Amino acid sequence: MDEYLLKMSELLNKRSESVLDIIDEIIDKFSEKYFLENPGMQQLDEKLKYEIITSIFMEGSCYYFAHMLNKIFENNSKIYICTSDDIHAIVRIDGSFYDAQGNLEAPYNRKGFKRSYVDTSKYKEATKEDYDLLVDLCYIGRNKENFKCIERICDEVLDEIIPEQPEKTVKH
Repeated sequence: MDEYLLKMSELLNKRSESVLDIIDEIIDKFSEKYFLENPGMQQLDEKLKYEIITSIFMEGSCYYFAHMLNKIFENNSKIYICTSDDIHAIVRIDGSFYDAQGNLEAPYNRKGFKRSYVDTSKYKEATKEDYDLLVDLCYIGRNKENFKCIERICDEVLDEIIPEQPEKTVKH
């Protein structure tokens, strides 16, 4: 059965390659900056570092990962949220759903890790109010300084991926 799931994941991941490349770029850039700020963790192996970073974006900062994907794929993406069983944000891009672990349809991500199951039928397209409520829920009971650090690093990564455009001059 695992062989079948791996093969199916490989095909789904191949189909999603351009989005998965961006997800990998976000994870890699975030990881580099995050571990520079946490030098005690730099000696960890790459597998553990990857698991730490994806857990940040799966457990508490999913809203910001969704925000970044939504900004990068601005015209082709929508944020979806679930607050019933599991508070989580995902992004629909060109008909497929994604989070920090990749394409939600694929049981395994491109790195060969088994991804968490996400039931997309429990999700709805987020309004601004829904998104703000999700952010508030993520902040409750969490370390505020840690969230500020994560959001600052996410902003830096987003600025690197989408460089700011020079101000357009207005013709009179």
